Amino acid sequence: MRQTDGRLLKAIEDALARIPAETFGVCEACKRPIAKVRLEAVPWTRLCRNCKEREHPDWNRMRGLSNGHSYWWARDAGWY
Repeated sequence: MRQTDGRLLKAIEDALARIPAETFGVCEACKRPIAKVRLEAVPWTRLCRNCKEREHPDWNRMRGLSNGHSYWWARDAGWY
């Protein structure tokens, strides 16, 4: 098994463990609910979109969005 496959499997197992603990769908950083659309796209996610963007501050810069807009804003505006 590749290393990335192992990490994904661990993330999925962790997400499944959060279901009985009633913490699935709750952001580990801000404790707010994670948007349903994000959970549908990445069901093993631990963080809401805003906290994930804060975790990786260079994420927007790498996409040429240095004006302070997030990738999600640009996508919704039709840029991506």
